[in-house]
Amino acid sequence: MSMDLYVFYDGRLPNLIEWQKTIDGHGFDLKFSRDQIVIGEGGLITAKWKTRDVSFEFRPCDFDNLIETYDDIDFGRRWSTTYVFYWSGLPECVAAYIAAVTLAQMRNGIVFDPQDSLILRDQEALRVARENELLLPKIEASLRH
Repeated sequence: MSMDLYVFYDGRLPNLIEWQKTIDGHGFDLKFSRDQIVIGEGGLITAKWKTRDVSFEFRPCDFDNLIETYDDIDFGRRWSTTYVFYWSGLPECVAAYIAAVTLAQMRNGIVFDPQDSLILRDQEALRVARENELLLPKIEASLRH
């Protein structure tokens, strides 16, 4: 099963070096692979989260189509740039969340989690990403039993 997360902001997609510096600056242990090139059309991002190899996909998304789909959600205003992040797997969820939240932080944007119908801003978005990191080992342990 694939899950998704959306980031809304104004402006262009940063390069991976800028993005990685923001991730590092917030203290997350997510390292983008050095051999990839990411352009505005998005693509597959491979990375290492802690000791695990992870990957997730992200692509531009049409804001107008999205607000029609989620017409009960207040996105605050019209955003010029929207990306959707896709993943399957728990470690990939944590990695995609970290990447999405830090992208939003870089561009003064917001994150939308459609699974929980949550709009996340600023420190709240960072808090949720950190909570996901802490919850993953507990979830994996419960699945083993």
